[in-house]
Amino acid sequence: MIMTGVFVYLFSLLILQLVGQTSGVSGSPICLQCSGVPNPTFCTKVVQCGRNEICSMREYVTYDGHTLFDLGCSLPESNKCGSSGSTIFGKRENEMFDSNSTNKNLNVRHLSVNSRSSTGERDTCNQCCHSDICNAGSLCGTTAFQHTGTLCFACNYEQDPTSCNDIKLCGSGEECFVQQHAVGLGQTSIAWSSSCRRKDVCRLIHSVHGPKCTISCCDWDLCNRECGAVQVNHCSPNPCQHGKCVNNIAGYTCACLQGFTGLTCSTRVVVDHCNPNPCRNGGHCSNGFSGFYCSCTQQWTGTTCNVAHVVQPPTSGNCKPGWEYLYTGVSHHCYYFSSNTLSWDSAESWCRSHGARLAVIKSSTESRMLASKAERSHTSHGWWVGATDRKREGHWEWTNGESVTHYTDNWHYGEPSSKYHDENCMELKQQFGWQWNDETCSTEHLFICKH
Repeated sequence: MIMTGVFVYLFSLLILQLVGQTSGVSGSPICLQCSGVPNPTFCTKVVQCGRNEICSMREYVTYDGHTLFDLGCSLPESNKCGSSGSTIFGKRENEMFDSNSTNKNLNVRHLSVNSRSSTGERDTCNQCCHSDICNAGSLCGTTAFQHTGTLCFACNYEQDPTSCNDIKLCGSGEECFVQQHAVGLGQTSIAWSSSCRRKDVCRLIHSVHGPKCTISCCDWDLCNRECGAVQVNHCSPNPCQHGKCVNNIAGYTCACLQGFTGLTCSTRVVVDHCNPNPCRNGGHCSNGFSGFYCSCTQQWTGTTCNVAHVVQPPTSGNCKPGWEYLYTGVSHHCYYFSSNTLSWDSAESWCRSHGARLAVIKSSTESRMLASKAERSHTSHGWWVGATDRKREGHWEWTNGESVTHYTDNWHYGEPSSKYHDENCMELKQQFGWQWNDETCSTEHLFICKH
């Protein structure tokens, strides 16, 4: 009975060894392999793809309306790998495959992605990628798989470390681990176990690279498929022309800067920021690298030509040097536009020390006039003006005690928001076309005094 058990055990190990030797090709990616999972990250099984195969994701809807995923390896045939998403994974020599592929005669080995009309399933997406575990996310609109711990193989008593097809995510204080064991009758056979191990334990392990290795730890994803693995830096030199290179066991991934895409971030993304036209009141829109620019007519100014350009009468009056004598549409006042930044309280104190207050805005015309002056300052800083809701949350008052009840259309849409529950002071905000916004009072901005 004992001999029979030993024979079955050793025969099983032999089968696993043969499967491990034939299931993948060195250099091909290691991919998640599961069927019918509700989320790609639920899958903990992997497979090393065969020659010319890449990782696949099939998204489909079942007859009862549930969205599920099939994951595995596919040849880059057109109906197996649809058009790529915005994030592209790969090895140096590969590109994302899309529906224009000319290879029409290849067959998928691990993953069936055709619609299964007989069962009422409907395919909604089929996409492929090239680097290890890249089908865990980012394809078919799924969220990219991001993790802080190390992703490791985790198996007990495999004939060879490469036979392991189970993975687990280790804790922050752990590394990948692989160890050789003597097993069987008389402990004359060899088996391997792999998993996670505490970093302090790993520091005590001395391993060697090569066939004499019997135990080792490593600290990068999927590194414990080989005892004494040496990490290859596919990111030196950096292949990503306009992005950051992320190294992995079978290649690299490029995280492209805004405005670029492609395997090596070499393709500029052409985005028409002027469609639809964001420029109001007859303004002309011009595309920039990361946005748009509005050329406004003489009557309008602002980021989107939404601020009326107020023509000022000839300046006069008894304003101090450095102050401006401006007409608000009702009366004239002296204004000081600072060149330095202060918190709201410090700005109000500075204004009072010069016989003024932070600007109390009395009309929409005055608000547009101040916005026009702010626009011509060519700054990204906000400008403090004299309103706050510190006394009672949501009840805004000017520094002279009057309620901010009129001209509320000068608030930007959705403001005041009290987003962080401490935005109790009013600013003219550049990103909002110099409309009113509530801001944290400790923020240092430019400021406008008025008397």
